[in-house]
This record gives sequence, C-alpha cells and structure tokens, in this order.
Amino acid sequence: MKARRTIAGLFAVLPVAGLGSGAAAARELPSIAVPPTVVLVTIDNAGFQDVLGVGGRVSALASLGGVALVSQRIPLGTVIEDVFGTRRPFVEMDQGSVAGPGGGVDPSRMRAVFDRVRTAMAASGPGQVSLFIVSRSPSFADARAGDELGTLVVANGTGAQIAGTLGAGVLPGAASRALTSDSTRADGVVTTSDIAVTIADLTGAAVPSSVTGAVIRATDAPAPFALYQRYRDQRRLTVPIGVTTGFFAAIAGVFALAVLALGSRTTHRVRLAGAWSAICVIPLALALLEVGRFPRLTYAVVVAFLVGVTVLGATATVILARRAGAGRTVVWLGMAVLTVLTVEAAQGWPGAVTPLLGGSQLDGGRFFGLPNAFIGLVLGSAVFVALGFRRAWTGAVLLFAAGLVVGSPWTGSDLGGAITMCAAAGLWWGLRSRAGAVRTVLTTGAVALAGAALVVLIQRFLASSPTHIGRFAEGAGRAGGIVGTALERLRIGANLVVTHPFALIPVAGVPVALWAVLRPGPRLEPVLREEPALTAALVTILVGSIVAYVVNDTGASALGLGFASAVSVLLFVPLIARRETMVAA
Repeated sequence: MKARRTIAGLFAVLPVAGLGSGAAAARELPSIAVPPTVVLVTIDNAGFQDVLGVGGRVSALASLGGVALVSQRIPLGTVIEDVFGTRRPFVEMDQGSVAGPGGGVDPSRMRAVFDRVRTAMAASGPGQVSLFIVSRSPSFADARAGDELGTLVVANGTGAQIAGTLGAGVLPGAASRALTSDSTRADGVVTTSDIAVTIADLTGAAVPSSVTGAVIRATDAPAPFALYQRYRDQRRLTVPIGVTTGFFAAIAGVFALAVLALGSRTTHRVRLAGAWSAICVIPLALALLEVGRFPRLTYAVVVAFLVGVTVLGATATVILARRAGAGRTVVWLGMAVLTVLTVEAAQGWPGAVTPLLGGSQLDGGRFFGLPNAFIGLVLGSAVFVALGFRRAWTGAVLLFAAGLVVGSPWTGSDLGGAITMCAAAGLWWGLRSRAGAVRTVLTTGAVALAGAALVVLIQRFLASSPTHIGRFAEGAGRAGGIVGTALERLRIGANLVVTHPFALIPVAGVPVALWAVLRPGPRLEPVLREEPALTAALVTILVGSIVAYVVNDTGASALGLGFASAVSVLLFVPLIARRETMVAA
C-alpha cells in the first residue's frame, strides 16, 4: 500500500519537471539545464556488493551517473532533516529493509525494490530525472564483519531512459563510474551530507551553514569495487594485526630495557639484539602505514611486508650504527622515514586510506591527509633529522616547515598535527639555544599559535575546497568555541583510554619516559650527559606528544608513535653507541 501511494505521488509530481530532450546526463550532476525532478529511493540492510549485484541492473543504471561508497558519520535522515526540515522538494521512496534470513539480503526483496523504481520511472513522463538510490546501512552480515559504509547510485536522464536501463540489465559498452565530492577528495567515496547538499543544489534549496557537505560529481574512475574490497580487508585485519604488533612492540621494548639494565653482565651479541629490539619499532610503524597501499590486504601479503620491512629496517640501522656511530645513524634513520612520509604527503596519503594502525579514512570525518595515528612518526623523524643540524634555528625551521606541510589543505589537512610540529619547533629552539625555562615556554606557545594561525589562513584564503580545518576554525570563532572544542577533545581522549585499556600504556609512559630523560639513572646518565642534543631531541618528542594528545580528538592514538619513537631511540643509543657527539661540531 505504501509503495502504491509513493508511485502514485510520483506520477503526479514528475511531469511538472518540464520537457526534456532525452539527452544523456551531463558529467557534473547538478549541471542539467532544466532543473530535474529529484527522486530519493532509500533502502536498509544492503551492502555495496548487494546493491551493485542485482543482475547487473544497478551497474548499468550507474552508467547514467555513478556509484559511491557512503560514509555515514551522520545518518542520512538527520542531515536531510537539517537541510530541508519538513519541506521536501523531491520525491521520496522509502523501501525499508531488504534483509533476509541469516543476516544477508533477501534477493526477492531487492528485485522488488528495483521493479518498483522501474515502474515509477517508466510512468514519470518526458522530463529530466535525477535518481538517487541510497542504501543507508550494510547488511547485518557485512556489519558484523566491520562494514560501516552505505551505498549511493545516481542516474540522470529521462524517466524512460532510466526505466529502459533498469529493464535491459547490462548494456554493451556501459561502465559504472565512481562519484566523488570535495568533502572526500576520493574517487568512489561521498558522505551523507554530500547527498543532501547535492539534492539541495538540484532543487534550489538553501543549505544551512551547519551542513558541511559538497556537491557530488562523477569522475572517470571505475566503480569502487577494488576500494571496497580493500576496505573490507582492512576491517578484517586491523584488530588481529594491531594486537599482534602491539604485543611484539611491548615485548621488544621490555627486552631492550632489560638488556640495558643488565649492563656489562650481558654479552656483545645480546646488547646488539637489545639494540635491534629497541629500534625495530620505527620501521614497523612505517610499515603499518605503507601496507595500506597494497591493492589487497591478505594475511600472506601483510605479514610478509611487515616482517620484511621491520627486519630489514632494524638490521640495516644496527649495522650502520656499528660502522658510523649511533648519532649519525639516528639522523639518517629520521631522514629515511621523513622521506617516505614526504612522498606519502605529496601523493595524497594513499597508504592512509586503509592502514593497519588507526582507522580507515573511509569511515569518518577525515578522508584525506595525515591520520592522527601517525603524527608521532612525523614528529619523531623530523626531530631526528634536526639532530644533524649545527644550529638550533635550522632544526626549528625544519620542524616549523613540517608543521605547515602537515597542516596545509593540499598535503596534510591536520590542524592538531600542525600545532604539534610548530610547538616542537619552538621547544627545540629553546632547548638547543639554552634560552631558559620561561623563554622556552613562551617561545613554544608563540610558535605553536603562529603556526596554527598560518594554517587556518591558508585554509581560509588559498584552499580551493574546504577541509575539516575550516569547520574547526568556524566553530572556534564562536563564543567559547576554542575552550569547548578543547574540552570535548580531552573528553574523547579520556573515553578512548577507558574503552581501550591498552591505550593507557603510551599515555602513562610519556611522563615516565620524560622523567627518565630529565633524571637519568646510571645506565642512561653518561650518554645523556655527553649528548645534550639527544636530551633535547627526546624532550622535544615527548613534550610534543603531550601537545598532540591535548590538541587532537584521538588522544592516545595521536600520542602513541611519538612515545614509541622517543623510547626506541632512548634505549637504542646507550645499547649501541660509541662516545660521539650527536650534532656535527
């Protein structure tokens, strides 16, 4: 009965859209000369492969527009209500759930949905139609596997065109294209807010400033089947790989600490093994990012890559340190890691789409740029490179420049990371130039604020498309915005520690490590006394990690790799170092 009323209403509304020539849909979804009638068809409990696998009908339909995965951070109903209120300048066909037994999709229900859509399109008249088919949730089986994405299919044309395409199935030469938007900058990915904004653009409705979506457009890229498969792989492997690598890193750190504590009571080979265990965490962290570049994430591929990069990276570092000394080796290690991260940033962080440390960019508010989980890796590697400069200001300039790269809308889009790096720049200058405690604190705060302001200005006046930095700046500009945002981020960080107890290890470990650097025991004191540059580097990384915790909404995730980088080098250098200066004379 509900479906009949919907179709009857559609018959009455569609003819008023105006006469159309039946030409193929334009490339830009909103660029049709005569405003089309917009039809929004919604279903529930069908995943991407379920929707696109209906006998080839939907794939053919998507050749008239495109298809995308949908990030559902905000439910579609909520954002539609925010944009349109009770007024609906489009036709709605809510088809409800298509769930079947066992958590999958009922094929007969799915076919019935598209039969009803085809009937409605065939009776719609000659006017242009923009059809949006949205699955608001994956199937129950997909959701149990970690899938959090919806599905969008768009078709533009006359009702007869769309109905004929749905009836013909797979069309010769037809290919489904990927959709995208400036919200995601990723082929085949849009947000629920993008759907509402695009419908508003097509119907001439005003969009409230609180809604941050962008108009959806078609691309030349194919439908995101490969991206969806890689996303499913990532969701399947993140927890077991994350837990395994976390335990490995903890055991390696404890072993290195035990070897250092035993001192001369251990053999030369045991000390080398301890040094290897200490430093292996850094190449492992880098591998957890770069593994996201693989087209498929299987256990065989992932384990081989992680083990290979970790073993080769740590072994090469130990061999180099025995020949060139620990100081130069730490600098070169930082250069190697920073070079890889620079290439990653220049290419738009492709590994960060499906890394195995932190979440997928497809799930939430950041679809491009530097993930919070890897801020500490950027911080640690940049500080290690700064060790190689003779003068304090050159290292500070490097860290500040890294902050601008991390925060820029083209290469990082991470305001919290930018603040972290710029604060580290001020702290490094103060510590290396022996400016005194008060002056160092003031410089750190001033440089951090200057960097944040510059990043926001770049976003405001130079960026061609908005990022979440702009949304943060707009919110912070309101009364109490900065304080409210900071408190909210601290609350989220605290909840993360409560819900994930292992996150307490780096959070509690940072002050412990900082105490060990500032009040070193007998094993560390000789090295740190003779290496003031190393002391400054470790303090900069650890304090910078605290800044990262405060200014980012992921708390322990933003702090973790900074802590790991500092502790790794703190243990590595005394286990392997000859007595040498860290910075060239």
